[in-house]
Amino acid sequence: MEEDVSVTTVRVYVPQSSHSHRRQQIQTLLRLLRDQFHVHGLTLVEGMRGVELGGAVQAETVGDVLRRDPDPALIIEFFEESAVIDVARRMLREMLPECRIVWWSVSCDATSLRKHAQSATVTR
Repeated sequence: MEEDVSVTTVRVYVPQSSHSHRRQQIQTLLRLLRDQFHVHGLTLVEGMRGVELGGAVQAETVGDVLRRDPDPALIIEFFEESAVIDVARRMLREMLPECRIVWWSVSCDATSLRKHAQSATVTR
């Protein structure tokens, strides 16, 4: 039976209002995560629109969410061993201070850490 390995998954929520003028910086960040930190499962998820409200979702807001936004919400996600994640999180905070960063501990099999994709996955 394969050995389980403890890793940390990180999800970075990039606000819509910030990423259109930071496109080059986000591309640099993705390259650093891939080439310098060698994180696993590096994925950039492009959403339709992020919704942050202090109260109930109103009908017109739901309709707005369903229309395609030219500046879609972005989520960057990856996993790696904790020591690497600590350094990567500090770098993320410096490069994209307005982002929300969440992380949690998970387990994966050792094979998942040996297999290393050389490029980021883009999900639409």
